[in-house]
Amino acid sequence: MTDIDKEKSIYIFVHQQKDLENTLKNLLVKNRFLNEKIIIAKSNKVGNVGEHMALL
Repeated sequence: MTDIDKEKSIYIFVHQQKDLENTLKNLLVKNRFLNEKIIIAKSNKVGNVGEHMALL
């Protein structure tokens, strides 16, 4: 299994389910991801090579 670098940015995709954004962010923070590195993805802002994505 690949290790996840929790210091990198993580882009979250909730597919128009805005009510899930805070729930997902809270779960990621609870699992030691940095809140300031959690970014809501947009069609023109989906991250860079080497960064993480979380899809719902």
